[in-house]
Amino acid sequence: MEEVIKNKNLKDNRCFFIQATSPLLNETDIISAYKKDKLDSLFTSYLTKKFIWKKINNTFVSLSYNYKKREMRQDHKLSHVENGALYIFETKNLLHSKNRLHKKIGTYIMPKNRSLEIDGSADINKLKIILNKKNNYKKKILLLY
Repeated sequence: MEEVIKNKNLKDNRCFFIQATSPLLNETDIISAYKKDKLDSLFTSYLTKKFIWKKINNTFVSLSYNYKKREMRQDHKLSHVENGALYIFETKNLLHSKNRLHKKIGTYIMPKNRSLEIDGSADINKLKIILNKKNNYKKKILLLY
């Protein structure tokens, strides 16, 4: 990103970094994310109530809740999961911080069912299922008319 910004002299622009590995991002998401005011950088995310753990030095650590006082999932606070679909940022800030997220960071929340990230063949199969369901649904609607 830095190389393109420097070579194309885009230092005073806003950059939209759209990842091809998030094929369910749509035009409405991009426009709505852009309209979020007063942010220096933005990432897309989805909301979850999952209890998230991470293994650190062979020890499991809870990241999203206090396991000693486990609450019911229904009462658990929502967490934002970065879905990698879209990042918007000021190019000059990227050059300065060497990071696409900087200063005042915000998020645009996408639906979880459109937050698929393609990282391997299993994800491609999920995408095929989603697209087939979508196409079959459209065909059924056309048959009704």
